[in-house]
Amino acid sequence: MKILRGFFLMVLISLCFGCASFSKKGFRKELKPLTNKNLNNLNGNYSFYPKQRFGDRYVDNNADSLRYTNSYHRIINENRSVRRKFDSIKNDNSSYSVNLKLIENKKLHISLLENGIKISDTMFEGTLRNKMFYIDNNFLKCTGIPYLVGDCNNSKRRIGLSSENHLIINEAINNEGAFLLLIGGGHRYNSSYEFERL
Repeated sequence: MKILRGFFLMVLISLCFGCASFSKKGFRKELKPLTNKNLNNLNGNYSFYPKQRFGDRYVDNNADSLRYTNSYHRIINENRSVRRKFDSIKNDNSSYSVNLKLIENKKLHISLLENGIKISDTMFEGTLRNKMFYIDNNFLKCTGIPYLVGDCNNSKRRIGLSSENHLIINEAINNEGAFLLLIGGGHRYNSSYEFERL
């Protein structure tokens, strides 16, 4: 019985510490603090493709390495099959952008524009915390029996503004799994991108 209790305690501890967590390391100096008074500054149109990516010790602004990332899918957290479907119908001759509109400081309306015309939109609730707007579109998917014979994947997002009023999207991702708690594997990472205000 003690072994079984110890086993469940280890699983519980693993689940508590195995979640995606945010980091501001790469963009801390660029971040403009959001408050209830200036939260509406998020409203506006932003570029579809990122201006730059923030790493822990670097800034990547090479257009070739950033062209597979876009602001709409970064915010709404769609799965890869939906992204691939959009990529297959995307017109290279069109201009894409994203419009954000905050409603009552609690709801974020997100529109995808093609040549200035709305082609898709969605809305999420969120909260202002730690000088950024946390979007309530967390993703959690577990398969099998986590930490025994299975894995868990989760991700979450928050947005903010840079000192130049460009959009910063910060995403925290955690993928972990194990086989009988002995052979564990997975990865955690933060990705942060800056999208230019249009």
